[in-house]
Amino acid sequence: MDFDLDVQKISDLYMQVFEWLNLVSRQVNMILAIILLVICVNMVSIVLILVMERTQMIGMLKALGASNGAVRSVFIFQGMNLILKGLFWGNVLGLSLCFIQDQFKIVKLNPHDYYMEFVPISWNWEVVGLLNLLTFAVVTLVLLLPTMVISRINPIRAIRFD
Repeated sequence: MDFDLDVQKISDLYMQVFEWLNLVSRQVNMILAIILLVICVNMVSIVLILVMERTQMIGMLKALGASNGAVRSVFIFQGMNLILKGLFWGNVLGLSLCFIQDQFKIVKLNPHDYYMEFVPISWNWEVVGLLNLLTFAVVTLVLLLPTMVISRINPIRAIRFD
């Protein structure tokens, strides 16, 4: 029996495939970070618009004795409600598209370039749940920034504000 066999790691044999997978993984993380940044900027804009539209209401609540924290919590809860609605509809749309791709293989790939014929879908519910929780937590924390404007609103000027 001849013993001239050589042991090689699969990552050395197919280095280009593993480099491609590493590149895709980094791109997915960058895209998720950009999406989260856009969500945060949009939510800050929405809450600032809500505060500006309801300046008279804020002044009236403060004149009646509401604390800054109580008024801020109203806007934070409105923002959290918007976040939950956005997460719900985003999950419905995204998971529906993933289901369609998983069942019907609509998005095709060039097997010569990508080593597969279609875009595969991985159903990892822990990742979906973790992304939803992370998005909710980060955007809720970001909502604290625009609601700080409420503490600077003078009740008398706010009631006169038009």
